[in-house]
Amino acid sequence: MRSQSGAGADGRFLADLEAAAAEKGLRLFEKNGRIYCFPLLMRIDSKEAAVKIGKTVERRIRPSELVRILTVAQKRPQQFREERFLELLYRTWRLLLPETNAPAARSGPVISLAEIHETLTLFPGTDYPIEEFTRDLLLLDRKPDLRTRDGSRFEFAASTLSKGQIRRLVVYDEEGGERTYVGVRFVKGG
Repeated sequence: MRSQSGAGADGRFLADLEAAAAEKGLRLFEKNGRIYCFPLLMRIDSKEAAVKIGKTVERRIRPSELVRILTVAQKRPQQFREERFLELLYRTWRLLLPETNAPAARSGPVISLAEIHETLTLFPGTDYPIEEFTRDLLLLDRKPDLRTRDGSRFEFAASTLSKGQIRRLVVYDEEGGERTYVGVRFVKGG
């Protein structure tokens, strides 16, 4: 299995995988070298003749077998804990606040989500790809009433901020729709 954009040199592997998925009613698609089977993310590792599903290396690469694995994985209860992720996001946001902005203020400044991800992955050996981080942002975004322990709520910055120097983070949902995240702020109360 050779690699080109993570889909095999001639695209046959991805085409076979998509056909096997369609047969079983499983929706998947490829964007930017990553195969999305929401909420699962896959990457083909042609050097190892394997597929990485999240953090798990899967050596059973026959398309019908991968579809079976993905179908079972999608039916498992979700292990993502939005509350825990929100607290991590909040703590990191507070660490990155400019010194002049006291966290006691009612509405804090917008901090770049790319900068937050960079901070979360500074430690050597940290394995938290940006695609997984943005997927987690999408899952959190679906819980707009969630609050931090101190009662703060999150607000993702409007896409108009992306016209500046702040890096845009893109994720794709179950339907292949593109969602863009730029920055986050936290608001006390309310």
